[in-house]
Amino acid sequence: MNPRDPKSTLRAAATGFVLAVMTLGVAAQARIAEDKYPAEKLLSPAKNRAFIDVDVYTTDTKTGKGKVLRGMTVLVEDGKFTKIGKHLDVPATFERVTGGTLVPGIVYAGSADGVKSSSRRPTRTVVVQRGRGRRIQMPSSRRGSSRATFNPTAKVSSMLKPDDQAFARMLGAGVTTLGVRPPQSGISGQGAAIRPAGHEAKDMVLQDDVLLYIGYARGTATKKMLSEKFAAAKKMIADRKAAKEAAAKKPAEKKPEAKPKAKPAEKKPAEKKPEPGKEPKKQPKPEPKKEPKKEPEKQPKQEPKKGTKPAATAKKPAPKKPAAKKEDPKVAVLTKVIEGKLPVLLNVSGASDVLHAFAALKDTDFPLYIAHFFNRGAQDTLDRVLPLLTKRKVTVICPVELGYKPNTRYYTNPIAKLEKAKVPVMLVPGSSQTDLDELWLRMNEMYRAGIPREALVSAITYAPAKFLGVDKRVGSIDAGKDANFVHFSRDPFSPAANVEGIYLEGQSVELEPRRQ
Repeated sequence: MNPRDPKSTLRAAATGFVLAVMTLGVAAQARIAEDKYPAEKLLSPAKNRAFIDVDVYTTDTKTGKGKVLRGMTVLVEDGKFTKIGKHLDVPATFERVTGGTLVPGIVYAGSADGVKSSSRRPTRTVVVQRGRGRRIQMPSSRRGSSRATFNPTAKVSSMLKPDDQAFARMLGAGVTTLGVRPPQSGISGQGAAIRPAGHEAKDMVLQDDVLLYIGYARGTATKKMLSEKFAAAKKMIADRKAAKEAAAKKPAEKKPEAKPKAKPAEKKPAEKKPEPGKEPKKQPKPEPKKEPKKEPEKQPKQEPKKGTKPAATAKKPAPKKPAAKKEDPKVAVLTKVIEGKLPVLLNVSGASDVLHAFAALKDTDFPLYIAHFFNRGAQDTLDRVLPLLTKRKVTVICPVELGYKPNTRYYTNPIAKLEKAKVPVMLVPGSSQTDLDELWLRMNEMYRAGIPREALVSAITYAPAKFLGVDKRVGSIDAGKDANFVHFSRDPFSPAANVEGIYLEGQSVELEPRRQ
């Protein structure tokens, strides 16, 4: 470069400017990538794809029964399923994927992951002095931890933490929709259906106020609260009905009669005009007669009788109507439950809690969804109270796990027992990484216990979506729904199946295929 040549100087300046702009662009992209939350970082831009000659697990939305479609072509465009059928014409611009099995994205009903818990006091510690100066800190017992919360107007959509690592963990296992609920016990708020990725809470919410959560804590506090609050809700409904009937019995106010229309005034005969050339004769005006003036007669003043008060000249104001009583908004939420407008998710820790909860709700008959998230090998599973569950309209939500027979180390299958008793069951995958990694292995255990594969897939996809009220958008592979699904190399119940891809609204989750 010649420093005296103006052209070379301008060329060098332009090159430097371009390099500076490129550097700033790369830095801006890096900063945007850093601003993304964990689940968002897993997603790549959506593409139009065609899955050719694949088997499809889905659910008949009319009957609610699972089914498998063989050798289908599925078109995904703009994040939606557009066409599903055999021998479809595939546009040239679509990316083609051949072979394998498609399963709808998993819907996790009743998760508390990614939700802010209420502020609690830190647990106090007691220092124990032992030999040779050893100081050991031991946690003290906390009283009142089973205190029942009554806050049904709280909304979990305002408690979400979009940056929680749990969302990325679940998305990586094929969980594409969550029904989140408050973490507190008692009647602690209303849950929401969300997608696991989003920069803000409002970007994650699919539908708000989808359930009322009741976490049953052992003790008399929760039992007493349930019976009292639902009794108050029933009284509120009765008061509304009585007020409505009283308003209907009131006589209708008479409308004022219409005034008769005034008759048009009669036309006076036109005066005759004088003929031209002739002047009208002037008539003398009559003199007014003088009448004698009459003096007004003096009337005697009437004195009021003794013992009587003079009548008031001003009218008394009409008495004010008593103001209607204001309804408690918290109890008003429970009236929606009794009227069947808001489903209830009752979380219990064992079969004994079901006995106490049913005793507190004995005067109600609304449907119940009972969640029991037990660990592998649990003995106090809900199949021990089958007569109570079959008597009332109950759907059980539980993990894909085996239990133990009481007082033994022999495995038992509570899910198979519930299915055999015709108690509706919804399955959840679990929250830990181990639960998510072993999900399809455990699903295979349920299949070997005699539960059909189609029913198992429907119980973990479509059934919870219908419970959350988002079944028209997610939960099955149908035209017009969100393209949330998992692509397996073969049938997912096969031990040799691998995950080829996970998709959220048509966006591929950038993960290495993992063996299930």
